[in-house]
Amino acid sequence: MQISMPSQANAKAYASLQAITVNNAKYEVSSYIVAPDNTCKGIIRNVDMEIDDEELRRLLIQPRNPTVLEVRRIKNSTTVVILIEGLRVPNYVMCGPSIVKCTLYRRQTDICYTCGRLGHRADVCPTPGNVICRGCGMTSPGDQYVCSPKCAFCGGPHPTADSTCTQRFEIPYIVRQRRRERRDFDKDFPPIHELSEPAKKSRSQSRSSRGRSPYKSGPRSTSRSQSRSCSRSRGPAVSVKVPAATATEWADHVRGSQKQVTGGILPEQNNDRIIQLEKENAALKEVIAQLRVEILTRKKANTAKSEAPQPPQVTRLENPLKRLWNCPWKHLWKRPWKRP
Repeated sequence: MQISMPSQANAKAYASLQAITVNNAKYEVSSYIVAPDNTCKGIIRNVDMEIDDEELRRLLIQPRNPTVLEVRRIKNSTTVVILIEGLRVPNYVMCGPSIVKCTLYRRQTDICYTCGRLGHRADVCPTPGNVICRGCGMTSPGDQYVCSPKCAFCGGPHPTADSTCTQRFEIPYIVRQRRRERRDFDKDFPPIHELSEPAKKSRSQSRSSRGRSPYKSGPRSTSRSQSRSCSRSRGPAVSVKVPAATATEWADHVRGSQKQVTGGILPEQNNDRIIQLEKENAALKEVIAQLRVEILTRKKANTAKSEAPQPPQVTRLENPLKRLWNCPWKHLWKRPWKRP
């Protein structure tokens, strides 16, 4: 029996039940809290055994781990299970001041060591008298029976769900959900090479029926196509869509369409235009090469002129005394000086 309630306190109270009374008859029960919807589980390892459950909750349920809802240690081990809100397990969580690596929790498959069957534990075995061999599956093996073990999960030479078996873990729910969604997507949108002719025909008919309209739209579509062709033909660029043989589009493959020209120029004219552009490019390359040669020659000539030594220019300095001697009043200097 499963009980759903909105309050965490009520859930803890119901989980503490040990017996119920029905029609004056008392029945012992064991209850536990299950994980709510839209949650997943992660595990962290190497947690100190001295840390109790209350301390673990205080270290992990904090504002720096906003998606952590609950914490539980696996028996007497250093591994701790964390209940996380959402369907994505974080790579790391904060445990107090430390950053601890967190991985997806994978639950081990329950196996009963009493009857040897999978799906339940020995303490709740429904058929303790009907025993099968855990190694090979033999019903009611005797004491003298020699078993050749074979794992039911991986087929290895060991008992089923042994500690050395790598396939003893259950696939988590979120992994199964992702695989289911991927399978549904592949079923709705199969690859192109897997489409059969009836599927192509039915898909094309459904698309044509869905695309029809009760109103006539012939002139509008004609005007649109004309305007598009005009606008595309004005530009110098030409776009020709040719579906490749190896990678075709899904819609083109369904319609079975051939080469489609979206520009306003025919492929023949497009080839002529390409040839003309190639010639112009070749001519431009020749002109550029000539200009480069001319620039190099001019650079060499300039460097040769700058390296040639030039004779120093000596400027003659004029003697100021000679300049004074040639002045008009030099005869005054030659006269003897008379004392008045």
